[in-house]
Amino acid sequence: MTFASALQTLAIALGALLGLQPADPAAPLADMTVTATTAPAASAEALAALDRLEQAGRQYPALASQVEYTVEDLAFADRETRTGKVFYQQAPQPAGPDRFRISFDTVQAGLQGPRVREEVDYVFDGYWLTSRKPRIKQMVRYQVARPGEPATDALKLGKGPFPVPFGQQKDEVLRQFTVTTRPARPGDPANADYLRLVPRQRPEEGGLAVKELEMWIDVRGLPVRIRSVDDQNAKITVVRFAEIDTAPRLTDETFALPRPPSDWEFRIEPLRDGAQIAP
Repeated sequence: MTFASALQTLAIALGALLGLQPADPAAPLADMTVTATTAPAASAEALAALDRLEQAGRQYPALASQVEYTVEDLAFADRETRTGKVFYQQAPQPAGPDRFRISFDTVQAGLQGPRVREEVDYVFDGYWLTSRKPRIKQMVRYQVARPGEPATDALKLGKGPFPVPFGQQKDEVLRQFTVTTRPARPGDPANADYLRLVPRQRPEEGGLAVKELEMWIDVRGLPVRIRSVDDQNAKITVVRFAEIDTAPRLTDETFALPRPPSDWEFRIEPLRDGAQIAP
């Protein structure tokens, strides 16, 4: 599996996390693979950028990055921005799962609202997605992978309800999206290539619930900004990555969220279609 191989849609992916759970966290993983014998064509410039994205997956088995995540709700003229850090590590053992953690520490409502401290943690260990919210004293563990399934399938494009928005296999991207590029414009991140990804299938046809994704990829092949628009044109999500460390020192403790104190709400949500994996 490539370096953080879950591009999926940032609107669904990180949106599902910040929305604090997938729309149906106990439902089976969706298989949104588009059948194709060969990857559809794209321009040479777009293919070169996708090659760098895929190469980054082989070159950087771990990362840590500052992240800023903004959701603008056009229907309600509302906006929320969270900041924090994201950590990712490919499987430390040959047969083990990839894992990630997103730790937000501030939130800002609207354009003029104050930025206040609010911790929210999400950890994926290959089988379970755990959310931790100290402000409301709540921890919930969602089972993501079915028993007997490869745990890392939950991080593949179009397969899981959450993200790690770095890297992706070129052929997988081309099967799911029409990919185009353009020259740099004012306001683009410096020294980054632009990609626009439009799903080949509508949601009602089994595709992703997003109208388009835009990605800006730096010279290392790492996304530094991702913008998504949902298929109803109701929400715009922008994720910015900064100070990306491609050789962080990550340990088991990085991806551990111990059981909370007794006065917290603590729930375990297993998949409905199979036996629960012991938490």
